[in-house]
Amino acid sequence: MQRDPRAFLWDVRESALAIQSFIAGMDMAAYAGNAMAQAAVERKFEIIGEALNQLSKFDAAASARIPDLAQIVAFRKNNPNYMDGKPCVYVGMTGLDPDVRFDKHKAGIQANSYVTKYGLRLLPDLYEGFNPMTYKDAVDKEIEVGIDLRSAGFGVWQA
Repeated sequence: MQRDPRAFLWDVRESALAIQSFIAGMDMAAYAGNAMAQAAVERKFEIIGEALNQLSKFDAAASARIPDLAQIVAFRKNNPNYMDGKPCVYVGMTGLDPDVRFDKHKAGIQANSYVTKYGLRLLPDLYEGFNPMTYKDAVDKEIEVGIDLRSAGFGVWQA
């Protein structure tokens, strides 16, 4: 028997409310030091992601009414350890000056759509010590930085 698509929305709502209750009164330091709260929040985000994923399969009309549904599902899949309040960043590589490349992203020139839509600023502390490097080293460094930032609870988009 097929599940009523409204049940997926109920799962999303209940999980979101549970997350709010799990972290109520916690600051970032308290959350970072509470493995049980982190595990509970991560599990509820998994439920939200899966519920939205299932909704998109069973009720196209309802899922079409949820802005950025595909991106929400993809974000959670690619960032299972994202900690609320941590920055969401785009990690890429370029042979251009980072400021020039960021401006091109924002202008939509050979751009990553997430940077174009959500990019606010560069975070030089995350990349200043890396240049110059060879193309092969840059490819490896992009992967390494993405892994490191995800491990630290950042939300990471990569090309």
